[in-house]
Parts: sequence; structure tokens; C-alpha cells
Amino acid sequence: MKNKHGLPGNIFTTFVYAMAIALVLGWQTNAKTNDATSLFGESYSEKQVVPKKILAKALVQFLDLNEVQITNCYKDLKKTDSLSTAICTVKRAKIFKGTSSSKFKPDADVTWEFAIKSLCSSQKLPKNKTFSSCSAYNKKSGFLKVFGNKKILPKKSITYGELAKMMGGSKNSPAVKTEQNANPATPPSTEDNRESSIKIPDKQYDSPSFTPFESDIIGTDFFANVKLAAPMPNHFYKDEVYFIEGEFTDYATADEAYVFLCKDGQGCDNSEDFIEDTTNGGRNFRIPVYFKDVGNFQIGIIPGRSGQSRIENISVLPQPDAISGGQAPTELSTSYENGKTKFSWNGSGTFSRLVIFQNTNRVDYLFRRNVKSFSPRPEDFKNFKKGLAGWLVNQDSAQSPIKEMDLVTQEFRKVESPEIQTKDFQETFSTAPVHFSFSARALGPISKQAAFTLSDGTVEEFDFDLNDLVAGQDFKIEKDLKSAGTYIFEVNNPQGSAIINAPIYVGHVVPLIPDYFSLNPPELDKSSLGDLAKAREQLLRLINKDRATYELSPVALSNALNNIAQKHSRNMVDLDFFGHNDPDGNGPDDRRKEAIYPASIRENLAKATTLEDAENGLMRSPVHRAALLDPEMELVGLGMVKNSEGYVFVTQNFSAKPILQSDLQSIENGLLDTAKNTRLSDGLPGINDNQTLNEVSSSWAQKMVGERFFGVTSKGGEELLQTARNNGVKTSIQAHIVQASSVEQLKEELLKQDGLNNAANLNIGIGLGINGIGELFMVTLYTP
Repeated sequence: MKNKHGLPGNIFTTFVYAMAIALVLGWQTNAKTNDATSLFGESYSEKQVVPKKILAKALVQFLDLNEVQITNCYKDLKKTDSLSTAICTVKRAKIFKGTSSSKFKPDADVTWEFAIKSLCSSQKLPKNKTFSSCSAYNKKSGFLKVFGNKKILPKKSITYGELAKMMGGSKNSPAVKTEQNANPATPPSTEDNRESSIKIPDKQYDSPSFTPFESDIIGTDFFANVKLAAPMPNHFYKDEVYFIEGEFTDYATADEAYVFLCKDGQGCDNSEDFIEDTTNGGRNFRIPVYFKDVGNFQIGIIPGRSGQSRIENISVLPQPDAISGGQAPTELSTSYENGKTKFSWNGSGTFSRLVIFQNTNRVDYLFRRNVKSFSPRPEDFKNFKKGLAGWLVNQDSAQSPIKEMDLVTQEFRKVESPEIQTKDFQETFSTAPVHFSFSARALGPISKQAAFTLSDGTVEEFDFDLNDLVAGQDFKIEKDLKSAGTYIFEVNNPQGSAIINAPIYVGHVVPLIPDYFSLNPPELDKSSLGDLAKAREQLLRLINKDRATYELSPVALSNALNNIAQKHSRNMVDLDFFGHNDPDGNGPDDRRKEAIYPASIRENLAKATTLEDAENGLMRSPVHRAALLDPEMELVGLGMVKNSEGYVFVTQNFSAKPILQSDLQSIENGLLDTAKNTRLSDGLPGINDNQTLNEVSSSWAQKMVGERFFGVTSKGGEELLQTARNNGVKTSIQAHIVQASSVEQLKEELLKQDGLNNAANLNIGIGLGINGIGELFMVTLYTP
């Protein structure tokens, strides 16, 4: 008898906290418009900060691009804005990045980093792959040489004068060109009707010295709780795939069936295992067992992933006797469905041999019993690489033509059928661009947000419904997939755990290369986690390695965030739960407020067997990946606790650096510049920051923080309007009050304000306050 125990997979979940509240008071008047000023027109000031849409117009002129009549290349562009076409023209020239579903933020300030990256993208030089390498190169021989030894602050906003100087220096830079009209790269075709002249490597046969067990038949009732569909031999051949079929008896049922293969004389602690889902309510099974090595073995079958089985002796011989004749197989094709790639052919004979090869690597599968299709395990191709490969099928001594294919990674796939009923879910497309559509019915609560890891590794998240879904609700998710490659599609439940996490393949590709999870099945280790500080440093290295892949700045450990994260990991183990909300209903934002941490956080959770498994799993999930690759994140706290089973409960808490009281003046100045530039670019009369309005705004924002209220009336009955009157403001006033969790949210709310878009308003005042838990309060006042 043999005991075997399986292991469930790792679990991941994520949380993002954001808040923005706006209150508007005042009077509205009709706006007047002027012609928008251009970058090199008469109306700009050299010291004014450049908005991104003006940079786009300047690049179109500077690079002499043919302007396209497209305005929907980013989701936040306005058709009525004449500069939207300039933005899309620069994007088409592959200078601006992103997709049509991402935001460009046309009115946001241009930073030195964004300006330098934009010009670097037009240089097409190998040395300009990263921001740092581009800057270093162009300081010596490019467009930054004109600034001499001036220190460049990447996050600082650039002025019109500085941009004009930079572009003047760029006129003499080498290799300034674009690829606006270049044809996009297309992957090698792997259409099934294409034959190949590539050569197959020779097959090497083993000739080990061993004495096979006497040839015999294994009866249908040999294994406990199992009845085989037919007697099976006890002699097999190297590379043979034998399908063991049957049903469970004695009322046994299981979601999976499990065959293990043990090398004779070596025990079964390191057996090779073959697991497949069952059918017919958990009663029937069909398991392909792959005999890769020659020799004597023991074999057993278990319903489920743990239990006991009788074992029988079997032998695997080097090769069957040669059989002449046969007809060359026809109708060779590949397909992908439910997470597996299937090779199919048509033909008949005593033996079929599927051969898959790449350069000197070759994998063979031998079949009897007239098999005409097979789905290989990705781990069999651990020595293969992405790219061109070939395959063929032998039928006895007759061989099919060689077929070419373009290999890509076969990514992990998860669809939780108890929580969702899919109706329309196409996972492969032959060409790009393509319109992806997914429709399903919720069988339980489902988050309103969908997430995609795009083919370039970046993440896009969007709401497909106004509210989270409830059981019984039908829904549909649509997205345009612009280029060939592999995408990851994810939908979570409201707690942040994945319901669907599945790859979508675009292009003539064959998913076959193993991913991390195929090569690293989870194995529990009950030994201690060890030194917590060293474990944190290990996970931090993994995080920053992933960020460096996408040219993002590293995050640093924060003691305050470490404490918050560690406490949550400890609670999950001690209270036996896994999720962002503890049994009392407290979530990540509650925890950071309790700790008086003055910035919003993004939280990732993982329950995994190792830290490597945790990080790879989080990066595989688009929602978690978005937190790990968020460029605004500068700090991280890491919590990790092992439970008695050997699982590590990992908490990652990311945040930007907390805003200090001393930062508010600089932020106020930046917001005022944003307001002025927006008026300028929208063709409205200029607007001036007014000292009195600034003072009133700042004092009211600080009062809201100090007295803990939000609105135009204090707890003591003071009125914002009367405060302005007491300070000498006699004209009409338009006021906006915003509470937010980030400066970016403040900017977004500022740009929406009616007061800013009112041409009659010529004066502005902005004041900020921040409380002890990092919530920002902004008061904006406008007057004629």
C-alpha cells in the first residue's frame, strides 16, 4: 500500500484605497474663449510650466510628423480639443506610450523625465533604452549638452524656456527619427497549412541493463476502489503515453484522479505523478501516463489527491519492434482550449509517434490504441525557448510532413466555475488587432472591475459595471487587444480573490513553454521562516527586481508599514482567515489609520509555500501586478508569518512617501501652475493667483483639519463666505472644497471645477490642509 498527499495551490488577493469628495458652491456665468496659444507663440512665458498636450504639439512641429485625424487614442482626450490629434500623432509615432483605454492626462505638467523620455524615444539609439542611460548619453553628445553640468531633477516640471532650449539642443542630436509609417512587427506564422524544411534531430535510444518483470496483464479490479475500463499490460515502452481509464467503485467520488509511478527499489517519496480532473460527477477518469524512462517501476491509482493504493510492478522497455507499412498521417493541426494545447492528426496504425522538436531538443510521445490527439504537459518542454519549433507524426514507418509553429509560454489558467458561469469566452485569436468579448453569469458576488496584463507587461484596470455584481446577474466585458502577444485577463470577487485569471493568446502561436508554476509545483515546508529581517530583504529584492524589469524606481522598506503588514499577517494565521478584512470587518485603510500612518496604501496578500511563489503569483495577477508596478509607490511594508501547515501568509503594503506639512506650499504652487496652464491651453483668459484668496483658502483648509469637519460651515457656525468678506473680498465668489488621498486626485478634481472653466473668473486662490492620517483638504476660491 502507498500513501500519497496532494497540495492545493497558492492564493492571492489585493486592495486599493482611494477617496475623492467634491463640494461646489458659487455662481455660474457664460465663458468667453480666445484662440489657444501654441508652444512658440507670443502668449507664453518662458517661466511657465508646459502641459503635456502642448508638448505633443511641439513634437509634431519639431519632428515634422504628418498629423493624424484621430482623437480617441487615450480615453481622457476630448474630441473638441484641437490638440487631441497632436497627442495621437505622437503616440502613433511610438513616442507616447499606453493604450486607448489608458489615461494621458493632457493638462498635467510635463516633468523633465517625461520630456527627456519623449525625445529619447525619437532617437532610436540602442543606448537610450532607459531614462538613466538616455540622460547620460545626451549630456555628453545629445540634446542635454546645452544644459552643461546643471543637475536634472526628473520629477520637476519643465518650463517653456527649458523645453525650447532642450529641443534646440536636440536639432544636432544623432539619429533623431521616428517610425510613424513603419509596419508593425508580426509574429512568425504558425498556420497549420504551412510545411517546413527544418530538420528533425535524431532520436537517441537508451539501452540500460535490467531484467524486466515477466509480461502479464493487470486486471480491471486490481486497484482498490477502482474498476479499469479494460485490462492493461504491465509492459510499456519509453516515450509511450498510455491512457488509464476507469471508474471509482464502492460509491467513491473525487474531483481528481491520481496515478503515481515509482522507480523500482527507490521507494515512492519522489514518485512521478499524473493528475487529471474526473467526469460524470466525480466517478470516471482518463489519465495519460507518460513513461519517459526505461526500467522497472511500481504504479498505483488513488481517487482524489490523497489516500492509499495497491501497487503493481511494471516494466518500461526501450522501444517496440519495428513495424513496416502504414500511411503518412494527415490533417495535422494545433488548438488551445481550457488551458491546454492539443495536437491532432488523422491516421491509423499499430503505433503513432508525435515528435516535437526545436534545434537539438526533441520530445517524443508514443501511442497505441489508435490515438489521434494529445495535449502534452508544458514541463516536458523546459529546455525549449520561445520562437520557432517543428512537429510531425509517424504512423508505424510512415511520416507526415514537418509543421512549423511559433512557441509561447503556456500560462497558468484559473476559472472558478462555482462562482461564475461563462457563456462566451474566446481565448485565442489568430491576428491583431482584435475585439475581445467575454460574457458570463455571476453565481456569487463579483467585483465590478476587470483587469488586463497587456502584451507589453503593463496593466490596465477599468470598471465594466457601476456596482459590484450579485448572484444571478449577467454581465459582459469587452476590450480591444491592439497587438499580438499574450494577455492576462482577470476578474475578482469583492474580497480581491480571482474568479477568472486566464491567458488570451493573440497571433499564430502555440502555448507550450512551461511557466513558473509548471516548473515549481508547491511543496509545503513546516520548518521555521527564519530571521524575519532577512526574509523581508529577500522579498524586497524580488519586488525590486520585477520593478527594474519595467524601468521603475525601487521601493524602500518602511518600519511603520512593516509593523502594519506584520500585524495583519499574524492576525490571519492566529485567527485562521485569509483576506483584507479581518473577522471584525477592519480593512487595510482601517489598519493604517489605527497606526496613524499618514498616507493611503495599496495592499497585496498571498498565501503561498515560499516567498518566490508569493511574488511570482502576485506578478501573474494583473490586479496585484498593478500595485507592484505602480510608479507612484516609493515605500513598502512586508509582513510574513508561517502557519502550522507550512504556508506563508504574506502582506505587502505599498505607499508613496507621506506628505508633510512643509510640502503643502510647494503642492499649492504646483496646483496654481496647473490651473494657469489649463486656462492658457484651453484658450480662456489668464487667471492670477490672488494673495487674499490664497490666505482665505489656506486658513479654511487648516480650520477643517483642526476642527475635524468638511464643508463651508464650521462646527462653531463660521461661514467660508463670510470669512472671505471679512478679509475684503467684495465680489462674487465661486468655491470648491475637495477631500482626497493624493495630490493626483487633487489635480484631477481641480481640472473638473466649473470655477476654473468659467471665463469670467480672473483670480484664484488655493489652500491645502492635511490631517494626521494623510487626508488632504483643498479649498479653491475664484473671483472675477
